[in-house]
Amino acid sequence: MPGSETQVETTDVLVVGAGPVGLALAVGLARAGVDCRIVERDPDFRDRGVRGKGVNPRTLEVLDDLGAADGILARSLLNPKLRTYEGSRVVHEVDPVAANTATPDRPYAGMVLLAQHHTEAVLRDRLAEHGGKVELGTELVDCAQDGEGVLATLRRSDAGTSAIRARYVVGCDGGRSTVRKLTGIPFLGETWEEERFIMASMRIDGLAPDRRHIWTEARGGAGARVARGRAHHRPPAPRLHRTRRLRG
Repeated sequence: MPGSETQVETTDVLVVGAGPVGLALAVGLARAGVDCRIVERDPDFRDRGVRGKGVNPRTLEVLDDLGAADGILARSLLNPKLRTYEGSRVVHEVDPVAANTATPDRPYAGMVLLAQHHTEAVLRDRLAEHGGKVELGTELVDCAQDGEGVLATLRRSDAGTSAIRARYVVGCDGGRSTVRKLTGIPFLGETWEEERFIMASMRIDGLAPDRRHIWTEARGGAGARVARGRAHHRPPAPRLHRTRRLRG
């Protein structure tokens, strides 16, 4: 930890990790007028990749409350048809629209397909509207709790280490969470070595962009799935509007 002569910054909440969870929390806190800081170890924002491929209906309700649902829907694809192949032959196609009809108690109809970095960009824009921003290249390296809160040590890629005192530190930094490790919280679970799942971002020509495409191999349980093609136009996502929204 920094020595006693180090100037200590203060905040109510220090959010560690600027993925969708950390950003959603920061937006909610900023909207409520709570002083918060959100830090991210990576030096740059992600603008590609395959982390998270969609947003579920109940999550869309949370994002609606945060004022971010419209931005998500503008970038996403809702209820694409599911096409299954044997080799180059289409053997089955399912249209999920009928099973994903919006209702008053479920105002968002089905999961939308959207890469995680787009979700993060929408939430960052919403955070900026409330005066907040992500501190890139800033890593939590230590923290200690006392009767007044938490004293955390941050390491910045361009300015060495600094100390910050917060009432709360919230770990939103994923499965390899530094916050979890520093606080001694176990991560229970197991790895199934016999199962593998590979995700990749690729440009593929010749596939309908408004479909999901699946190839399976029954003998070994192997398969391939293309979440979406290269769509340039995304139709608006239908939903029922609530008569009352809690937005800041």
